[in-house]
Amino acid sequence: MLRTIALALALAGPASAQSDGPTLLDAARQDGRFGTFLAAAEAAGLSDALDSDGPFTIFAPTDAAFAALPDGRLEELMNEENRVELTEVVSYHVVPEEVPGDELEDGAELGTVNGATLPVSVEDGATILGNATVAAPGIVAGNGILHAVDAVIVPPE
Repeated sequence: MLRTIALALALAGPASAQSDGPTLLDAARQDGRFGTFLAAAEAAGLSDALDSDGPFTIFAPTDAAFAALPDGRLEELMNEENRVELTEVVSYHVVPEEVPGDELEDGAELGTVNGATLPVSVEDGATILGNATVAAPGIVAGNGILHAVDAVIVPPE
């Protein structure tokens, strides 16, 4: 699985950051709501890939979304012995193309970097991905778009 994720990220673009603005991870750092996601991406070994050219769309759970996980679940995921599972979870939040918020359509399925698809539904004007609602769409960066989501999206087994 890690090999598949690495290959998908490599195919998305070269390993150097684009020069036309901050990367998605830079934008997430500047925003301030994504510290836990950034730490998870780093622990999963995906930071360098997500700083590459892309393009990517990251549906990044906010710190509040990670705080809502069951007690001990985040610590369990961040444990080195669970790196494969953490990588699967983080990469399930990444689509290897740019997907603006206004292009998220009811019934769509987005192919994620981890190989699984992420179902999209639109209910009462809210866009829902799996079990998460897009809370603040559209932070545009040099290598893609970041959408804040209100829950950690768990990949299907």
